[in-house]
Amino acid sequence: MEPVTPKRIVASAIWHRETVLPAAPALVRLEDLLPRPGQERTVGVGGYAVSAEATLDLLWYPPYSEQNGWDDQPSEIELSQIVSGRVRRIQPLAATESAARSSDTDEVACKISIQQRVPLLSCVRALSRAPPAAALSMPTRMRYEHWRQAHWCGAAEIGGFIYLSALAGEANLELILKRRDHALSVLYEQRSYEAWFEGEIGHWQLDKSELEIIEKHLRNAVELRDGAAPYLVL
Repeated sequence: MEPVTPKRIVASAIWHRETVLPAAPALVRLEDLLPRPGQERTVGVGGYAVSAEATLDLLWYPPYSEQNGWDDQPSEIELSQIVSGRVRRIQPLAATESAARSSDTDEVACKISIQQRVPLLSCVRALSRAPPAAALSMPTRMRYEHWRQAHWCGAAEIGGFIYLSALAGEANLELILKRRDHALSVLYEQRSYEAWFEGEIGHWQLDKSELEIIEKHLRNAVELRDGAAPYLVL
């Protein structure tokens, strides 16, 4: 059985800088916001070394969770997408705008020629069907020992999966998990610190120590609920 090959996801893409949402209770159609194959879109990418041109997989969030995070609007995980395409760096943000931001964000403006868009949970669901023999052990760089002392955790059930968000200092760990009998598999991992974001999708089995850490956080987690009223028409 071939192991699942992980895929790196650029989780810091900013798609909605120019999006103006109507005042409540007016609604906006999700379809009008979604990137479509064949389009060329401008995105800001922060905390990621974007080369002159490369084929990348970018995470697309709906506007509210792009600004506030999934932990403030967990239902938007189901609406999030993985957008693949040819990304071309065009220029840094204007000096006046970048000066207002932390110097370590290194946000740059890019053009993406969109080739494919797939719902994040569709990818996660396909990976969850892989047999246990195809799962990878967590590589050393992804060990969760640092998260043993997380000072806050929140969790939500989303589409048959478990979303867990943990804060340790200024660092944030977000996982999409699947429980199978007494085992937990990690299907998506996202780590962030200030403006630095890194995501990865795959299928990893937790060892005994890691399982103990994650299970403790799930037991202690607050139940996450949407912080904003519905504003999207599906």
